[in-house]
Amino acid sequence: MECQALGACPDESLPDLLDVLGRVSGEDGSPVHLLEMVIEGASYAKNVKGPQLRLVHDLQHLDSSSSPGTHANLQSGGGEKASEEWTVLHEGMPVRSKQANQLSAIVRAVSQSACRGPDVPAFWAALGFRKQYSMVKAGQAFCCYLEGHEVEVAVLQVFKEAPVGFSRGERVSEGLWLVDARAPVEDGRYIETAGALSKLSGFLEPLVTLQRP
Repeated sequence: MECQALGACPDESLPDLLDVLGRVSGEDGSPVHLLEMVIEGASYAKNVKGPQLRLVHDLQHLDSSSSPGTHANLQSGGGEKASEEWTVLHEGMPVRSKQANQLSAIVRAVSQSACRGPDVPAFWAALGFRKQYSMVKAGQAFCCYLEGHEVEVAVLQVFKEAPVGFSRGERVSEGLWLVDARAPVEDGRYIETAGALSKLSGFLEPLVTLQRP
């Protein structure tokens, strides 16, 4: 299981936000450049949606010359079909209880696996999954240890996927950066984990307010 909280940071506050996260984590941010694709399987029951998966592909090898978090152009993956590795995520529905509903973060079960091949999206399409939407995310990530919990914080620009290769298209929410904070939950102790995210939120205010997605 994991806890997740999201926020939005305007362009003008980005340097201050990165400075705070650097001090909280005690390290420089690591570059993030990835493609996310949400796919949905066939439904076998009336009025029930099919299974939904999130495919994540690291694009760092396509952008090795760019600095993290800048507006540098992302390069297309080209026409060669080399073997690619994708992370496959299944994110369950949020936990619904009186306690969970009062938290500033959502709590849900998450399972993760890997899939490798020359065209992973085509493999899932052959299994009956259809692409719902995709996006390219670029920025920086920090690992913060708070209240005995490891909190991963990503500060990202979000773009639509361009029609060619894995390149980015139009920026989504121009002028804003997505702040995505996640922490794994141990032994169902999500109240304590959510408390770590709340402490992080206190450090980041007034630059960003973290809340339930």
